[in-house]
Amino acid sequence: MAFAELLTHIQDREWAAMVELHNQLGEQVFHACHAITDDELAAELITIDVFVQVWDQPGALAGPAAPADRAALARALVAQARHRAVLWCVGEPRAESGLDVVKPPVAYGRLPS
Repeated sequence: MAFAELLTHIQDREWAAMVELHNQLGEQVFHACHAITDDELAAELITIDVFVQVWDQPGALAGPAAPADRAALARALVAQARHRAVLWCVGEPRAESGLDVVKPPVAYGRLPS
């Protein structure tokens, strides 16, 4: 599926398109988190949270701020995941707002040690 078509299907809330995006970028996002946290559970929870936020805010994939291509979206998701992983490591509190906001996996019941 072409990248623009994939984004359109995600914006239309088509689950299969979201699964496809996760299949394409999930491992890269996970490894970026794991390299920082050295914790598989934390990396998985952060990865899930990054993709849930994409699903919850599909409008962020449209308009002038939309990623130009798959590589740009991958860079954005990896950067977001790395940021969240660092904050998870230092135990920062959860913030609420757009796709660039850090949401440590505390929301999933995992407390940083």
